[in-house]
Amino acid sequence: MNRPAIHFTSLSFLILVTIASIPDQHAFAVMASPVPIDVTQPDGSKIKIIKKGDERLNWTEDLDGHTVIKDPATGAWQYAVMDNGDNLVPSGVVVVPGKKAPKGTPLHLKPKARAGRGPKR
Repeated sequence: MNRPAIHFTSLSFLILVTIASIPDQHAFAVMASPVPIDVTQPDGSKIKIIKKGDERLNWTEDLDGHTVIKDPATGAWQYAVMDNGDNLVPSGVVVVPGKKAPKGTPLHLKPKARAGRGPKR
């Protein structure tokens, strides 16, 4: 009578181990380096930014934690804001070395994760 109970327990353990060993695709994402890097503004000035996130969901911040994004039209790094679709977009306010962000500039904005992928590019 005890034999079937032991067999059931062994089978349950085997199923649990099998399920636990199935890799989650997000478990292997490589985190961004926390080391600040210098980027050059169109006027030749340099600012320091820090990459955040991983290869699926990533963004950049200045050293004070304000999210910054490079404006594709001008090539200038600007403080980021969220549009109505929860996408990071340039605010129009250029990051200037040695100058603090305008009061009220949001901190630590990050892009919205897309189902099964990183942010829409």
